[in-house]
Amino acid sequence: MTEEMETKTTDIQEDDDRYINRKNLISTSSQAMLLSWLFLAVIVLFVINLIIFVLSVAGVQFQGAIVTLNQMIGNLSTPLLLAAVAGFFFVSLRAISEGLYMLMDLGDEVSKIGKELEK
Repeated sequence: MTEEMETKTTDIQEDDDRYINRKNLISTSSQAMLLSWLFLAVIVLFVINLIIFVLSVAGVQFQGAIVTLNQMIGNLSTPLLLAAVAGFFFVSLRAISEGLYMLMDLGDEVSKIGKELEK
């Protein structure tokens, strides 16, 4: 019991001069990275679905008429839009994740410089 209290107090003493909790930031960054990969998986699924759709529509005739370009574009617009949105989220979440790591490194450097200036 006393060992737990000692480790908790040493953790608090080490982070007294910080306004952030590094463990929470690292956890948030990791979750953003994981979520970004899930969005990438969604993009891959949409692309596979589009390829299958285009290949299946290319030879199909509706009521004796070949599928027109307008009909194909109309059918592809929703999956393409969803893939674009998923791509935006992928890039955004990756940027957030890397940005958090960069800001933590910057905070470490600024605190080192501050400690050197105090000496």
